[in-house]
Amino acid sequence: MPYYPEGLQDVVIYLRKSREDIQAEREAKKRGESYDTLARHRRELLDIAHRFNFTILDILEEVKSGERIDGRPEMMKLLDNMYKGMYKAVLCIDTSRLSRGGLKDQGEIIEAFQVTETLLVTAYEGLIDLETEEGESSLEMRGFVNRQVLKYTKKNLHAGRVRSVKEGRYVFTRPPYGYDVEPKTLRLIPNENFKIVKMIKEWYMDEQLNLGTGLIATRLNEMSIPSPSGDIWTHHSVITILKNVHYTGYLAIGKKKRRKYFDNESGKQREKARPVPADQWQLSRNQAHDAAWTWDEREQILGKMRGNLPVKQSYELQNPLAGLIKCGSCGRMMRRKTNLRTPALVSCVCKKNSATYLHLVEEKILQELTHWLENYTVAVQEIQDFLPKHEETNDVTAIKTIISQKATRLEQLEKQNARTHELLELGAYDLETYRERKKAILEEMNKWREEIAAAQAELGRVNQVREARQEIIPTVVRVLETYQKANVKQKNVLLKQVLEEVVYTREKKKDFRLTLYIKVPELA
Repeated sequence: MPYYPEGLQDVVIYLRKSREDIQAEREAKKRGESYDTLARHRRELLDIAHRFNFTILDILEEVKSGERIDGRPEMMKLLDNMYKGMYKAVLCIDTSRLSRGGLKDQGEIIEAFQVTETLLVTAYEGLIDLETEEGESSLEMRGFVNRQVLKYTKKNLHAGRVRSVKEGRYVFTRPPYGYDVEPKTLRLIPNENFKIVKMIKEWYMDEQLNLGTGLIATRLNEMSIPSPSGDIWTHHSVITILKNVHYTGYLAIGKKKRRKYFDNESGKQREKARPVPADQWQLSRNQAHDAAWTWDEREQILGKMRGNLPVKQSYELQNPLAGLIKCGSCGRMMRRKTNLRTPALVSCVCKKNSATYLHLVEEKILQELTHWLENYTVAVQEIQDFLPKHEETNDVTAIKTIISQKATRLEQLEKQNARTHELLELGAYDLETYRERKKAILEEMNKWREEIAAAQAELGRVNQVREARQEIIPTVVRVLETYQKANVKQKNVLLKQVLEEVVYTREKKKDFRLTLYIKVPELA
């Protein structure tokens, strides 16, 4: 019989779905039933809290399930608040809801409970005191069992997905473009976009039309047909459709293999997905749904793609404006586009902005940057001329000293202001004297505040002039002077030292326009 202590104060309820709960909710949804795991657990834990007079301080609901605690924001919040001393006890359904991950996560959780002297209460085991050897051993043993259960569950769920795919049921997140999922049977059924999928294949395989994926995307955009994402079509979205094995009528699982690795930059464990060769995929036994093309036609499509692969001439950076030019219509980064007949172009996949020769855009950026430098130098000189001429004021240390002295005087006046009220209560001031004295002090305080604000503004302008003359202007000058002698990669690095981004716009048969966003604070 589990033991529940009476009258616990500052209790937090922690709720999280397990993989089994998520699977049960999905199956209930397919049957048209309502099943909310967190709501059911919340009612159960609140009933325990009511029966044993717990004071609930907070309820933390983990929306998503995850193996590691650093991938669960509510768990991280729980541990942080425990170290802050906010909770006396944690109430949850089962110890497995805290963690079924590795030994590292389990050790962090146990240590948090022990260091903060927080009690653990579960619905099924009652009180678990981790300060005792028995409680710690009990949780460690449960953690071992939970990890084995997790491994078995993951293996079981994957086996179930493989069986479903082999039987022709679509168990993936989103159906392919041109299909809907029939809720009861989980079969793919064609929708109104299915004819567009077939049209894409016919255009691509038509030797007379000779359309590549980019031209197909342009045609679809001109016909105002929404892409699978609802945005514009790109050659990538066309390629994704042509490569998708599900359009053959077969379903496939195991196309990617996930591998865990430790990311040194973030200090977290992450996953990489690597493609698996097609001969290792697991396919449905028979055609599971209406096909857009046959398996042989798929092989012809892939063969044509392999024949059209661009030859990589160099792995060196070819575009000095890479990562800088942004389309003014769609906000995407613009690309360098080449062909055999003309110099390299700057273009965007949205086709709403007309393309321009790359070297013309590059020249225009340098012209705009030179013009900006001239104006910026004049503006800095104007600020310099506006500042007081005497040497003391232009010195940053002297201005800081003046501000400090004025702040000290203001602090003295604030103490005097407080003292006037005390003198009134002691009878040293009559009411009229108190009012006159207080008015005089407040007026002087306002005067000192205005002087401090003026001195701080002057200090800001002096710092701006100093930064501009010592750092910003020399940097831009160096970029402009060394740019033409640099190689492509060096040019890209130089431009990124002074530019955040450049927005490009060009209407048809008109000159292009550039808006430069430069890495400098605005002058006051």
